[in-house]
Amino acid sequence: MSTERILVAICTHNPRPAFLAETLAGLRAQTQPVADWRLLIVDNASRDPLSGSLDLSWHPAARIVREEKLGTAHARLRALREARDQGEALLLFVDDDNVLAEDYIARGIAIAAASPRLGAWGGQLLARYETPPPAWIKRYEIYLAIWALASETRTDHFVGYDAIPPTAGCFLRLAVATRYLEITASDPRRLLLGARGDVQLRGEDTDLMLTAYDLGMEVGRFPELKVTHIIPAGRLTADYLSGLMHGTLLGAKMLEYIRFGRVPASQDGNWLSRLVERARVARLPDHMRRIATAESRARRDAQRLIGEWQQT
Repeated sequence: MSTERILVAICTHNPRPAFLAETLAGLRAQTQPVADWRLLIVDNASRDPLSGSLDLSWHPAARIVREEKLGTAHARLRALREARDQGEALLLFVDDDNVLAEDYIARGIAIAAASPRLGAWGGQLLARYETPPPAWIKRYEIYLAIWALASETRTDHFVGYDAIPPTAGCFLRLAVATRYLEITASDPRRLLLGARGDVQLRGEDTDLMLTAYDLGMEVGRFPELKVTHIIPAGRLTADYLSGLMHGTLLGAKMLEYIRFGRVPASQDGNWLSRLVERARVARLPDHMRRIATAESRARRDAQRLIGEWQQT
């Protein structure tokens, strides 16, 4: 039996019913008894409200709440507030296209008990593609939240993004959730981060994880925690990946300015360097050219936006 209160939260916007059904089936199959954890589904302004459309009768403490402010940042804030208000010791985020290994919650609880300094921790995300992916996708899998782990890693200070777990399948202690609610209330720029509908901006999940460092705690990733991440066919295109790369890089630059005061260096260079760069990009295969162009646009957008912040 768990000795700590745990809230499992699924934040979702217009979910694919088949994927969400698999996510819920994975939770239903957990070896940790359902009496030990509560289930919360945050319906983030879905076109068709989820309330009444899902069979959650298998769980004695399941709820659906509606969050009308669109965006992953607002949906996750709602889950954090619910965890705080209910006095949950741990919060576990699960995406609506994740299937947890059946021992996921049990192993996460054991890690919490053995490592009280951990503020946030997750595992490895293993891909299950809806359709066979093109060969070139392999180099971009990390941006699709696909990440295998050979060994555990943990740090108590920022050493780069590789050490930071994604929100999918991530456990948080209540202290981290509470602190993040405080800093977002005092700095509304943070609410600009995160996906909103078709806008693929990223960064709010990293900001949440970094909050553990603010409290002198560790973050970690553990290979024994396994999540199957279902990748739909629509994410295996140059259009999707270029938008994702733009949002990921732009969000990272915004976050680095908010947290560390880092101003992006100008990428313009002189006319000759610009000419050489354009020639290099023009020779790339179509998918790589589009992604490289999106990355350059993200840097320019970050410089413009941060310049506006500095002026105001």
